[in-house]
Order: sequence, then structure tokens, then C-alpha cells
Amino acid sequence: MPQRPAAGTAFATGATVNIAATVTDRNNDVSRVEFFDGATKLGEDTTSPYTFAWANPPAGDRTITVRATDATALTGSATVAIRIN
Repeated sequence: MPQRPAAGTAFATGATVNIAATVTDRNNDVSRVEFFDGATKLGEDTTSPYTFAWANPPAGDRTITVRATDATALTGSATVAIRIN
């Protein structure tokens, strides 16, 4: 996790940033995947493929975190740094 965008990618101000996460779980029981910019929750997806379209993100260095939760409430996460110019 996450698979898109790649770390260090730069986007133009006003662009939509498409975030995608590939999540594997031993029991295949992922209940949701949440998408964050720092501590701010952007949205979530409950079905695979797990994606979120972040429209018009604020300019600056952003830290995207994706957190997956399975049916037993176990979580895992990954972080990617991007830039909005």
C-alpha cells in the first residue's frame, strides 16, 4: 500500500490526485480502506479495488496515508509524500 501515486510525484494546483491502494489480507476480509492527508481523513472505500479521487488538494508538500482495517479490526498503513505546485 499505496500503489498510486508514487512517492515524490508532483501535481499541478487544481489537479485531481487519484490514490489507489492494493491491500492483501490473509483472510481476505478487509472491511475498509481510509485515505488521509496527514491527520485529515479524505475519504474511504469499502470495496476492492480501493481508490479515492482527491479533487483540488491544497498546494504544498502533502503526506498521503492509507490505512486498511480488516473484519477483526487489525489495521495496517503506508505513507507516500507528494507535492502540489
